[in-house]
Amino acid sequence: MRNAPKYKIIKKLEAGGMAEVFCAELESIEGFKKRVAIKRVLPHLSQHKEFIAMFLDEARLSLKFNHANVVQTFDIGVADNTYFITMEYVDGLNLKRILEYLQSKGMFMDPLYCAFIANEMCKGLAYAHNLKDVDGRPLGVVHRDVSPPNVLISRQGEVKLVDFGLAKATSQLEHTEPGIIKGKFSYLSPEAAWGREVDHRADIFSAGILFWEMLAGGRKLFLGKTDYDTVMLVREAKVPPITMINRNAPKEFEAILNRALQPDPTRRYQSAAEMGRDITSAMFKLGRAVSNFDIAGFVEEILAKEALAPSKEPDIVDLLIEEELARLTSLDADGNIFSDGSKPISFAEVSGLLDSSGGLEDPRKWILEMDSDKESPHKGLKLGAEGSGWKEVKVHDLGKQKKEIAQSPKSPPAFPVDLKKEERKEKEGSKYAVWFILLFMALIGLGLAYYFLIFQR
Repeated sequence: MRNAPKYKIIKKLEAGGMAEVFCAELESIEGFKKRVAIKRVLPHLSQHKEFIAMFLDEARLSLKFNHANVVQTFDIGVADNTYFITMEYVDGLNLKRILEYLQSKGMFMDPLYCAFIANEMCKGLAYAHNLKDVDGRPLGVVHRDVSPPNVLISRQGEVKLVDFGLAKATSQLEHTEPGIIKGKFSYLSPEAAWGREVDHRADIFSAGILFWEMLAGGRKLFLGKTDYDTVMLVREAKVPPITMINRNAPKEFEAILNRALQPDPTRRYQSAAEMGRDITSAMFKLGRAVSNFDIAGFVEEILAKEALAPSKEPDIVDLLIEEELARLTSLDADGNIFSDGSKPISFAEVSGLLDSSGGLEDPRKWILEMDSDKESPHKGLKLGAEGSGWKEVKVHDLGKQKKEIAQSPKSPPAFPVDLKKEERKEKEGSKYAVWFILLFMALIGLGLAYYFLIFQR
């Protein structure tokens, strides 16, 4: 029986409607330590069998990934029936923060930096799309959520994609947890927005959106006043020429965007590798080399200007989380997770989960749901009316319950209070104050008398 690794929580990185992400330190034998990221499913979601089944299936699939442009998954496990994934920790920024920084400063990123990041994204997508099983059969991996939070850029200038396929698991929760966003609507492909079948070309469209937004200084390509309006804009897929927004954007990049953002998948790039090759050729024609070192310098510049506060000391909530995560147990080769030998939920236990094509989720179900309300199309989404591109909905605050535990009530007085005694003390205090005032006035009078006697002679 192998020793299970233990994790020391350093800080919380992100929190969303499905999970929380922590920066942690893996501690093993002989003082071995490694910085990792832990994505933990919110505890109250563990009761959803369909969601957990898909979450575990996608997590196991991610264990097969081994590429420089994809965040590596190390382990899957459970703690008190709450599932988690241990992943590679990327020290740096996600693309969401970079785009927000550009927009807040009203500035544009170097177009060649944008192209470099887009090309690295294409490398990661091309690897995942072409992944095969041990028998050489294509796995048919589609990310489904190529959006700014899922593109990580390290202090060393590395570009890595995270959360492959987890969008399928999240979408399952919409039937029972309407507060959780089905998708990041601004980054859908038109076919997904229409509820049609999607394949790897949907990821290419999303990558094109990110390339456009980087060149546009963080401006959203598809963003309406409401989520419904945003989906309508994606369906229309009208793309303003990037040169109208950024005069420094090369015309070579305009041509790449025109092809990547075609509404019809058959007229789009047919592979991420094809798109990546065109980006590389365009950069070569522009005659200036850009490398990881340039991107690293850009990331460091943003971090320095943000003047990020140093990590605070762990509070009582962090310590409670650490105690819980210390009990994290990895799934073994047989899938056992509990001391009694029981196994995690499998797809066989979930009746009717797979559709006729073998897919896990038919997007037409929720697109039709969105269109179903004839009186008000906004109601079909079952979402707030605020305009949003990328957003997260926090449906559970892990610390809330534990803070209530940590805040102990004030201790009562050791002895009953004698009210009459307290009243006498107040009266005595007032009497002393009057005597002090009279004494002070007498001293002033003596001082004046002395002055007239000495100086008026």
